[in-house]
Amino acid sequence: MSNKLLQRTDTSQLAGRRAVCGEKLNPILARICKYVSQGLMTAGEGSSQMKWMKGVVPVSKEKLDIPAVGLGESSYHLASMLGSSFSVITVGSPNLVATQCRRVRDHLKVYALENKCASVRSAAIPVNDLEKEKTKQEQRVFAEATKAVEEGNADTIVLGCGGMLGVAEWVSQQLGVPVVIPAIAALKICEDSSGSGLFQSKRCFGTPPVDKKRIL
Repeated sequence: MSNKLLQRTDTSQLAGRRAVCGEKLNPILARICKYVSQGLMTAGEGSSQMKWMKGVVPVSKEKLDIPAVGLGESSYHLASMLGSSFSVITVGSPNLVATQCRRVRDHLKVYALENKCASVRSAAIPVNDLEKEKTKQEQRVFAEATKAVEEGNADTIVLGCGGMLGVAEWVSQQLGVPVVIPAIAALKICEDSSGSGLFQSKRCFGTPPVDKKRIL
């Protein structure tokens, strides 16, 4: 089963690239960074935050009058609609697997989606090594996703890092479940929200005074 999001996005352009601002990016992520560099004020476009940090997204929602979403926020909510339970496959140093998984669980609580998450697992590959360890990434993501589906009864997989690119479609085809790519999920939600004339409620995310200084 191919990822539905993949049908509208050329994922061959995404393979082997890292989702970190300031580095060499694929066209999809470069588009996001372009919005950031322009102050995210282009009419009809949206802001997809490049980090999963829970503190950055609310600030962006307050500051902007265009759609602003986070990678984790978009991925979790999308996955919750694609099935009854999802598992997150994250990455990070092998020495920090428990810490990375705990951070994901904490993030899920922010969106009250922890009950929809069957498990949080790690491919145990440092983020900086994702590009050069493409084969290992594919093998480990597949192994963890297989356990998530067969042992944890997950019916949807969420990749837990914006730099995990070029592996989702193959894993999805092998397991027969949708695999959500964070960067694509966030970008498409921004684009579709903007196209529908929707953006965050200013009754909830009011714009602070221009002269107010905020320390994250």
